[in-house]
Amino acid sequence: MIDTVIFDLEGVIIDTEPLWDNSNRLFLQAQGVSYNRAAIKPLIAGKSLTESTRVMREALSLSGDLSTLEAQRKAIIEEQLRAGSTFIPGFLQFHSSIRASYKLCVATSMDTHLLGIVDQQLDLSALFGGKLFSIADVENLSKPDPALFLYAAQQMGSHPETCVVIEDAPSGVQAARNARMKCIALASTFDRSLLSAADRVVSSYEEIHLTSLLSEL
Repeated sequence: MIDTVIFDLEGVIIDTEPLWDNSNRLFLQAQGVSYNRAAIKPLIAGKSLTESTRVMREALSLSGDLSTLEAQRKAIIEEQLRAGSTFIPGFLQFHSSIRASYKLCVATSMDTHLLGIVDQQLDLSALFGGKLFSIADVENLSKPDPALFLYAAQQMGSHPETCVVIEDAPSGVQAARNARMKCIALASTFDRSLLSAADRVVSSYEEIHLTSLLSEL
């Protein structure tokens, strides 16, 4: 019986993916490289800022040391986030409809400093009772490693088999599978075909009728 819902953050709760796309475009433009979203996005989504920068550096043969490139990306996205973050359509209504019936938490690959900015803007801590977990809690092990989801379950006093993860990225879906958890994929960032490893793929929160859906999984 599912008793815990673990939410990824970006692309699931907050609509930051357009901000990341714009910041990646600006970052790569400064490196003299075009941003090919279709080629790069699947490689970096769900990974830490450090790991995703390393992937971009290697894939695109960027010059400069990793720490400098990471700092440049962080400065750009921080400016984007401070300009304003918004919730994914339907999230607040969905959260309100399930909060009395399930234990809820966030498990994100977002940099803790950037997470703090978003939390201050949208008061995520209040929505989740302070249950905001990040890969900084698991030695920055990036998805598809299951460490973050397993840590979140442990902190919630839940067993993996009683958890369902809501994700938007292929690496996050695989992390949920690796953690032996059920997974609902929200096609807010990637095409549905890239999320087929999930137990169920939906286009919006309006399609998630959690109790009935879980009875079918």
